[in-house]
Amino acid sequence: MTVTAHVDLLVTVGEHSAPEYVEGSALSRRQIEDDAVSVVGQPFGAQVADLLWQMANDVRVRDPWLMRVLGMACEQRQAALRAVGEAVGYYRADGELLSVAALLSWAIGQDVDNATAYATAAIMAGTRTGLAALILDAVEFGMPPETWETVCAGLPLDVMRHTA
Repeated sequence: MTVTAHVDLLVTVGEHSAPEYVEGSALSRRQIEDDAVSVVGQPFGAQVADLLWQMANDVRVRDPWLMRVLGMACEQRQAALRAVGEAVGYYRADGELLSVAALLSWAIGQDVDNATAYATAAIMAGTRTGLAALILDAVEFGMPPETWETVCAGLPLDVMRHTA
């Protein structure tokens, strides 16, 4: 089974639809971010999938979550990659969750093939943000996996949260 077929299989076998998400305040978004960080490494289930889906679908939560995860120890980073991969399989094609899987596959797993497959699936699913396209461009131009961290290194998390 090719990597692309694997990603397609994960996307199409999901039995659960995404929960209704109602945008909240900066405080509620921060709570989602903190909760999504805290589930890294916990056993996967509906609550973990829900938090990761909410995180991925709000750029003001997603970007600080990504930077916090990328700052974790190697084992925790790998656990985050696995959890997002499981969440992709839990929900039907969600472009934003697939985009996060693409970035983590590239930045943590250093897996260009899987990152490309996830990013392509994200675009096909109709992503609202440009993260998947950025990953495809970065891979195409041969940028190193550390690029995301390097670009975001000087940005305070409150700027990413749009609260500064």
